[in-house]
Amino acid sequence: MSIKPINQQTLQPTLTPHQKKRLIQSAQIFQADQTTLANIIDAHCQANPFIKAKKSIPSTPTSSSYSSKEDSAWDLHLTAADPLTTEEYLLFQLRTFDSVTQTALIQLIHHLDDQGYLREDSQKLCHLYDWQPSQFTHYLTLLQSLNPTGIGARNLQECLILQANAHPEGDLASTMLTDYFQEMAAHQFEVIADLTQNSLQAVKESFQLIQTFNPYPLTDTPKVTPPPLIPDLIVSYEEDRFNIQCVNDYLPNLSFNQSYFNHMQDLNTEKDPELTAYLNQQRADYQWLIHTLDERKESLFQIVQTILSIQGDYFQDKQPFLNVLTQNQIAQKIQKSPSTISRLMHQKYLQFNGLVFPLNHWLSPSLTQEGPSLSLGHFKIELQALIANESSFHPLSDQALTNLFQLKGYSLSRRVLTKYRQLLGFPSSRQRKRKKH
Repeated sequence: MSIKPINQQTLQPTLTPHQKKRLIQSAQIFQADQTTLANIIDAHCQANPFIKAKKSIPSTPTSSSYSSKEDSAWDLHLTAADPLTTEEYLLFQLRTFDSVTQTALIQLIHHLDDQGYLREDSQKLCHLYDWQPSQFTHYLTLLQSLNPTGIGARNLQECLILQANAHPEGDLASTMLTDYFQEMAAHQFEVIADLTQNSLQAVKESFQLIQTFNPYPLTDTPKVTPPPLIPDLIVSYEEDRFNIQCVNDYLPNLSFNQSYFNHMQDLNTEKDPELTAYLNQQRADYQWLIHTLDERKESLFQIVQTILSIQGDYFQDKQPFLNVLTQNQIAQKIQKSPSTISRLMHQKYLQFNGLVFPLNHWLSPSLTQEGPSLSLGHFKIELQALIANESSFHPLSDQALTNLFQLKGYSLSRRVLTKYRQLLGFPSSRQRKRKKH
């Protein structure tokens, strides 16, 4: 007799309406940024007369490990009072970068078309601003990290991929857009489901999600009000170790009004069952809220600990590329579900050396399916070295490059190499031969 695995659909009917409500509220708290979380907490305080909330006053960190540069970065959490035009909003977001990077990103922003695409040839931009291809790739990645999501894409496919990568439920959509774009355009959903080992329903739902993405990031957004950019955690490095500080200054301090609760119990002399149930429920709601907020805080701390354990050399500039790290790896490390990790990392920020980065900035998938892993940054450096040392008369074809990677132990396919060579802006062997002659 075969036993069917228990899945979410099997469990759902056994949950009470109150339990379902709690699951939804927990997911909202995990996914919320600090501004949204403050609003959620305020709503709970309004609904529960026994919760006391004392507003915190944000203060600049006083730790000696913060330099004047880092202190000024803290001031960047303030937001503009008046709505900004789209171009002003893009420039406003550059406040977290150093002056050199700001100048480069401003130059790229000036080359965006009315729809938000960067259609200018990368080689032309490198020549115009005296950039190396690797510098252009770096600046483009930073530009594409700005809002609205999809800005700086070079074509429609890349625009949609950026939006899928930013969506908390966009993993399958990203795979479809990256690896099965033609099949998706032809509505070959059964083929995609078979190749990705997903259900047909999941593929169709991801396609519906893709249809909600905006193919023209700058259209219909004449004015926006930028949200405050508040880091959830601050990382510093001193005395040969990383220190992690959780930022809670923007959230109220919560406590339970026990005296008022006792007073209401004393008034319930006849032990009215409805009033007793109400009082017990309000106390349970407070305890649940505190537990959920603590779990969110502890989970974010564990996520950053995991990031630092894998990407520590990159943080310290000992290594020029990120190691392979995915949300699934983090989920396994801290024993949370991948969907929970996705929610926890959504719109969460980490401050380091005076700069603020999304948590997802420190992730990098592996380009290999088996054997030694290979991150995109590592791949770029290896590819750059191979191309730099190739014969000017006989540049290496993609198949030859693939063979060289395989000799290094990386099980990389030619199709994957070609895709990421193009994504990183490296010309084909024919184009490189023309350029050198």
